[in-house]
Parts: sequence; structure tokens; C-alpha cells
Amino acid sequence: MKSASVAAMAVLLTAMALVPCFTPNSPVRYFESDPRIDMQGLYGDQLPELGPLGMAWLQTLTVVVAGLGIAVAVWAGARLSKAALVLASLGMAVAAFHMTKGTARWEDWTQGGAWIAASAVGVSAMHLAQHASARKWIVALVVAAALPLLAEAGWYVWVEHAMTVAVFDEDPAAMLERQGLVPGTEAAVLFERRLRFADATGTFGLSNVLASVAGAIAMLGLGVAGWSAWRSRGQGRWVLAGAAGVAAVAAFVVVGLTASKGATLALVAALGLGGLVFIGTRWKRASGLIHFATIALVLMAFASIGVRGAMGPPPASPDGFVAGAAIDGERSLLFRWHYLQAAIQIASENPLLGSGARGFADTYPSAKNPINPETVTSAHSVFTDQITMLGLGGWAWTALMLWWLWRAGGAVGRSLAAEDSSPETEPYAATRSTVWTAVGAAAVVFTITLTVRQGALFIDTALLWLLALALFITVAALLGARGGMSTTAQRVALLLAATAALVHNQIEMAFFQPAAMGILWLILGAAGARVVQSKAVVAEDAPAEAAKPPSKVSPMIAGGWGLVVLVMMGVYAAGVTHHETAMARATSALRAGNLSTTLDRLAEAQHAAGLDTRALRWRAQLVPVSQLGSVLRWIEDAVDEAKRPATFERLRASVLAELAQQLSTPEAHGATDEAFAALAEKSPYNIQDRLMWADSRWAAGEHGEAREHYRAVLELREQKYLDPADPLSPEQLERVRRALESAAP
Repeated sequence: MKSASVAAMAVLLTAMALVPCFTPNSPVRYFESDPRIDMQGLYGDQLPELGPLGMAWLQTLTVVVAGLGIAVAVWAGARLSKAALVLASLGMAVAAFHMTKGTARWEDWTQGGAWIAASAVGVSAMHLAQHASARKWIVALVVAAALPLLAEAGWYVWVEHAMTVAVFDEDPAAMLERQGLVPGTEAAVLFERRLRFADATGTFGLSNVLASVAGAIAMLGLGVAGWSAWRSRGQGRWVLAGAAGVAAVAAFVVVGLTASKGATLALVAALGLGGLVFIGTRWKRASGLIHFATIALVLMAFASIGVRGAMGPPPASPDGFVAGAAIDGERSLLFRWHYLQAAIQIASENPLLGSGARGFADTYPSAKNPINPETVTSAHSVFTDQITMLGLGGWAWTALMLWWLWRAGGAVGRSLAAEDSSPETEPYAATRSTVWTAVGAAAVVFTITLTVRQGALFIDTALLWLLALALFITVAALLGARGGMSTTAQRVALLLAATAALVHNQIEMAFFQPAAMGILWLILGAAGARVVQSKAVVAEDAPAEAAKPPSKVSPMIAGGWGLVVLVMMGVYAAGVTHHETAMARATSALRAGNLSTTLDRLAEAQHAAGLDTRALRWRAQLVPVSQLGSVLRWIEDAVDEAKRPATFERLRASVLAELAQQLSTPEAHGATDEAFAALAEKSPYNIQDRLMWADSRWAAGEHGEAREHYRAVLELREQKYLDPADPLSPEQLERVRRALESAAP
């Protein structure tokens, strides 16, 4: 009864973590571009993706499942880890603070909810994975996920990408218009450049994030396959090795389809750790080095950022600005150094509670390295992101992750030192209950996934997903069979997977991406679980430990988790529901031509879940020209002047510039000049901001001042030699040069 209960909770928790990995999702559903332009195309009004509303309720339900998982695990005999709960709760509390503080922004809500849900998954997995049956199913389901990942990635790279490029080439201007882009601009050039890359991204939208998830799954499958074929003596050793091996190959192919160099190096590091495990089976003393090696690999990956930074940037072209003149391979790690430099400065300003997710994005433009052409919302490093954005909460999560990895390495070392090479006592058998368990997990994951995708499914893609579903169930059932994976095989596999994930994410942002972070926290939590042997829990090949009475979930801990659920449901999910409902009504009203209702609903959405800059920006864009003065009042009401980030200063300056063009008075032009000066303090390296400032001074008749700003535009352009696209369109560059050439000799 207890074993079945913890297995069922582990299956449900893993399924909840896998849903975003296969279900298209987006942090923005409404007003990403003009709703009056047909963005839906073949799909009608229902885009085949989970928007913020769907993700919020999915994450809230995940927190509920995670709490139940902890309760069931402890009831069945697991030892309650108060240390893990305290560390996780610190991060959750700070994330919740940034969601509910007076200056909270929309991004603080969406990112905070995702963080809380993911960390809850990790802590729950840590408790559930103390049980052999639960740990086995976590490993089995995650490994089986490699097949659907390959189906989607392969279809995109080998079929869909060519079709997308062909559609773009038929009418580039139309597709750019649907994205709200102007041909020739930097954003349009970068959009086309990314579109032509045949790199798989999956539901994550970023190839490196998909590579991080697939890489962890690859090492998980390889660990099971290798140990089962090499060390296991059970009847099902070759079935296990074959099923896990096929899944591992599939995951390795996915990594290849992403063309991620960082993920490849992380896999090499994890394979090196696997080599040490192999040595440990022959030389027992080496097994005591495994936990040191795991931490060393993570620290070395982080240190590589500093090493690259110490080497300095590549030299600029002696012939002046040439877009993308630097070697591609020079950019990736160098940019991580730039992000780290900015993150250190941002963290120093908010050491206790961090900047929050949106606070990082707001502060980065003024803290960034001047030669870096990018504006980012993440430092692309898990520990740096957590510490910078969550302060002490981020330090707590970082300690928790490293503790889990250290304990995973120590557990593998102890297993090798005490390994019993006798055959498994229980015969291998994929029973009917095993198959139905795999079917149940698939039902949870793919019912949601295929329901969301149904508008985008055709006969070929539907058949592909049915095949992926069948393979998922088959591999999961074979790996989850009774008498299958030994505890040592599971430990080794989880260690390799957790190491690959943390090594790669010292230079990547999968732990910042809402769809990916849940599955990675799950792997880390399961890897860090201790194996307890008691009357209720018997590990298959664990070293014997003294049986201890089952722990109890104290009322304080139960109440604390109830508070987390209350915040997720009553604050986060309810706020996002209010926001998305208002945005949906605004979209419908705008399409119906009802401008007054559109503006009212946008105003409602603006403060429904933190301050949404997008809603304010669209209010400013849609308001009649005669009412532009109202926009200034909206901005002043939304954010205090002292705390006004570059996003708001930019909107304010552009509105004042338009008003000055209409009024053409010295006072209006003076106010515009002051607004652009304030913007330059918040975002000193933005070329488009400086260009708008120059244009406004030219329109005011201050040609001398305008030329100074135009010269600054060209200087900023020269600094951006690492940019793969010219930050100025040909028309803008020509306008700047004409203005400078018009100066009197």
C-alpha cells in the first residue's frame, strides 16, 4: 500500500514536470504585436500553446502535488529533511516577496510563480526518491521522455524548418509585419537570422535550453544502460540496457540537433565523471573522490567564464564598424563574462533580497559592458541568476543544489564501496500494473499536450505524436518493471544527469526558463535523496542502515506548505487570471473597433498582476493624438520618478517628442530634451535612444546639439562591433551621415 502510494505520487509529480517540456507555452499571449493583424493564421483565435494563464494554474497544481508528495513520502517512511525545506522556503519566500511588493512587475509574477513551483518539485522529489519504487519511476519516466523530444526536434529540423523558411521567402515583409518588425532594422535582421538557423528549440524556444534538458536525459539513460549492461546480473539486464540505451541515443541526437557547443562540453564533463565511477568499481579508493569531482566540475564550468573574461575581447576591425566581424565562437563565453560583470554590480545594490526578475532586466542596461550589444533578462548562469535576483533566497537555493549534488556523489561512492555483486533476488517482470502506470503517466502528460496542440495537428504530425506516445509508454514500462533497475544504477544515472545539468547551466539559463526548470529541479532533488531502509522502505541494493521510525509532517511544516499553496492560488494564479481576462477583452474590443473599451481593459490589466509595461505601452500607442498628455500622467501614476526604469523613461521621452512635434514650443522641446537626458542615465548604451534624442534636437532647430548626439550614435555603433547585425538600418545610417555632413565647414 505505502510503496504503491509513493510510486503513484512520484509518477504524478514527474508527469507534472514533463508537461511543459512537450506543451508549447509562451509568457505573452495578448498584445505581443498588434491584435488587429492576423497572428493566428491556420489556428484561428486559439494559438496552440499555454499562455500565462495556463502556466500559472499548471504551476499552482504542481505545488499542490509536490506538497502531497512530501506528505505521502514521509507517511510511507521517508525521513523529513528540515534543512532542505528551510533552504527551499527561503528562496520561495523571496520570490513571493518580489511578486507582492509594491513595485512588483508582471515579470516578477510569472518568473516568481515558476521558481516556486520548480523548487517545490525538487524538494518533493528529494523526499519521494528515498523510496526505491518512487525513484525508479522518476528515472524511468524522465528517460522515456527522450523519445517524444526527438520526435518534435527531428520534425522541426528535418521537415518544418524548411517549410517555415520557404513561407518567409515568399513574402518577408508580411511576416516581419506580423512580428511588429520593420525591414532593415536590427531586430528584423536578427529575426531573419534566427529563423534561418535549423537549430531545434522544442517548446522552450531556445536551443541551448532544449540541449540542457536533453543532455541531462541523455546521461540519465546512459547511466541506466551502462550500469545494467555492465554490472547488473538480473534477468532483465539486456532489456533495461536496450530500452535505456535507445532513449539515451535519442537524447544525444536531440543535443546534436540543437548545435549547442556548451551542452556538448557538459556531456563530456559528465562522461568524465562516469569514467571515475568506472574506476571506482575497480579501485575502491577512487569511489571516495566522486563527490569532490562533481563539485569540482561545476566550479570549473563557472570559472571558465572568468578565464574567458581575463583573455579580453577580440580586437575591433581596423576598417571601422563591421557587423559581426568577431568570430562567432568568441562571443558566447565572452558575453557570459559581460553578464557576470553586470550581475555583480546589480547584486551589490540589492544583497539581501536581490533585484527580482524584472529588476535585473531594468538595471542591466546601465550596468552592462559598453561593448556588449545585447539586452538580456538573465545572466545565463543558474547560481548568478539566483543570487542576483533573489539575494539570500538565491544563496539558499545555490547551497541546496550543491548539497544535493555533493550527497549524490557521496551516495554513489558508498554504493560502489559496499556493492554486492550477487544477482537480484526479484525476477524481472513488466507486469500489467507496470504498463498501466506508464499509461497513466502518459495520459497526464499527453492529454494536456495534445489538447493544447490540437489546432496545429495534421495527419502527419498526429501520427508522429501517436508514435512518440507509444514509444514513451513502452520505454517507461520496460524501465519501471519489477526487478529492473538496481538502486546503484539509479544513483549513478541521477548523478551523471544532475552533473550535466549544473555544469551546462553555469553558462546557460535553463533554470531561468519556466518550461525547463521543473524537470531539472526534479532530477537534482531525486539525485540528492538519501536512501533509507526501514520496514516501510527497502532499497534494492542499498547499503544497510539502521531502521528508524517514520517521520511525521509537523503542523508547522504542513501550515507553511499550505501558505505556499495559498500564495500560488490566491495571489499568483488569481492575479494572472485577472490580467489575462482583461487583456483578452481588450483584444476583442480592439478588433471590434471599440477603442474606449480597449483602453479601459488595458488600464485594468496594467495593475492586475504587478505593473505590466506592455499594457501601458499599448495604451499610449492607441490613445488619440489629442490625448497624449494623458499618457504622461499614466506614467507618473504608475512609477515614482526616482524608481522609473529605462522602459518607462523611453515611453515618456517618445510621448514628449511627439507632443513637441505637434506644439513646436520651446517649453515642449525643453521637456523632451530633459526626458531623453534622464533616459540616457538609465540606458546609456542604447543606440536607438540616442538616435531619437538627436532627431528630437534636430526637430527643435538645435542642429549643433543634434550633431553631437549623432556623433555619439556613430561612436556607440563602433563599440558594438560584436553585434551580428548593424544596430542602425541603412536609412538611419544615411540620415545620421547626412546630418553630420550638413555642418558648416
